[in-house]
Amino acid sequence: MGQPYPPINSVWFRIVVESFLREVGGPWSAGDIEEDLAVHASLRRPGGWLSDGQERAYDHSTGWALHLYPLLWTHLFDVTGTLCPRALRDLWAADLARYLDDAVRLLGADGSPLLQGRSPIYRFAAAAPFRVGAVTGADGQPPGLVRRVASGIVGHFTDHQVPDETRSARCRGGSPGSGSFGRRRSKRWRACPR
Repeated sequence: MGQPYPPINSVWFRIVVESFLREVGGPWSAGDIEEDLAVHASLRRPGGWLSDGQERAYDHSTGWALHLYPLLWTHLFDVTGTLCPRALRDLWAADLARYLDDAVRLLGADGSPLLQGRSPIYRFAAAAPFRVGAVTGADGQPPGLVRRVASGIVGHFTDHQVPDETRSARCRGGSPGSGSFGRRRSKRWRACPR
């Protein structure tokens, strides 16, 4: 508590942990949560988008972290009306609905998410904002579309044998500059960016 956090999606880790501690009678800091919520507010951009930092940092974490955690936080913890004004929760829900209108267009017909980042887990999480929208009632997307998006993303990776028989979900080739992720001809690599 009271330690500086980078002004990116990581603030949600502290918000969630301290909210859990608050509910079980452990140590937590309202100041930390207020500071982190201010960071999150500074990341808002037009059209329901959020940047993962003050620069133009748009990637899959917009959906699986910056939209997922706020709505799950208000859904799982008793914070709406205390740590989170109802109007703020409603703003987050509206932002998610606008974001999902765009995000659904970033998926291929085969369920492939936008090829960005070297980790299949990272791209696999592209289904998360659709699911959190459905769970919290904040998405505005037809249930059939949400189901198709989420199953399409899962199917995209399983069709390319990711995870493999060892339950590994790492790319074994990756994109240029992705480091030493292994063999370029691997079946898993075909599910990864080229």
